[in-house]
Amino acid sequence: MERRIAMTKQLPARPNLEHLSTEAKELLQAHEKGDPAACGRFRLLKRFSGATDAAILAARIPLADALFVVALEYGFAGWNEMKKHVETAVGRKPLVKMEDLEAFSNRGIEVLLRDLDRTDAALCLMEMPGKLYEMFWKNMTRPARNRIHEDWQALGTPAEEQKQAARNRVLAIANKIADNEPEVFAGGETTMEEWEKQLVEETEKKPIVARTAAELSPLFVELARVVRRVGLVAIEDFVDKRVDDELLKLGLRMTIGGTDMDEVMSIMRAKKATMVQLYERRLEMIIAAVDGVGSGLNPALMEEKCRAFIQ
Repeated sequence: MERRIAMTKQLPARPNLEHLSTEAKELLQAHEKGDPAACGRFRLLKRFSGATDAAILAARIPLADALFVVALEYGFAGWNEMKKHVETAVGRKPLVKMEDLEAFSNRGIEVLLRDLDRTDAALCLMEMPGKLYEMFWKNMTRPARNRIHEDWQALGTPAEEQKQAARNRVLAIANKIADNEPEVFAGGETTMEEWEKQLVEETEKKPIVARTAAELSPLFVELARVVRRVGLVAIEDFVDKRVDDELLKLGLRMTIGGTDMDEVMSIMRAKKATMVQLYERRLEMIIAAVDGVGSGLNPALMEEKCRAFIQ
């Protein structure tokens, strides 16, 4: 069975397997009652991806498929993965020292970095244990790393009290994140390199810029899956080297760089308007050219006609 990650929900801070199982049973009941809303959810399964509502409602669907759909909706590759995650999250111990953060996944570290005060991050990185330092560093974008170097120079040699206060604030934020998003903990996760390989394989099927909206969908699902599981930094090199669509590259680069999302959306919409105007002008030139060719227009006049659209 092909796994199509389609995270549309967030697990509660204290997830319960019994409640999640009940959710799957209720989905089956909705299907049995002929509820069209259930069809959209079951289309996450490969065998129903292009099926009509009638075909889905007429099909026999086992509980295992409903459990699989619920897991996909929460961003997991299957029920067993979600079950393992929930069981781990329920028994979580508080994070009391910096080394405890090594239990975080790559995405967990990225979420933490996003919420940290910049100075606190710089202070903690000064004397961070090797493994944890590597985890923090690889989950930072290139601009963020450059800013850290600048902060180190500005901070000079801070007092131990200042560094300890920063560590305490970081741990407090990390514990809050862990309570609200237990999926930030690691658990046999795929490496960044493996995620990037999957993205590259997806783009090798067809260039992004040449894809229809329907063909873009699996790519965007895969991007969401990677970022959800590993973090934005995992797609940084992929965006630079493999994304050939101008608008998409612009938006993803700004997002990875930490630009406010409202600003990202504003800039992308402005860019889109410019691109639409240029494309409409191109189409109008094609129409005018066909009219000229059909009318036997003099080549010199055709050149003048085309120039009017270019200028």
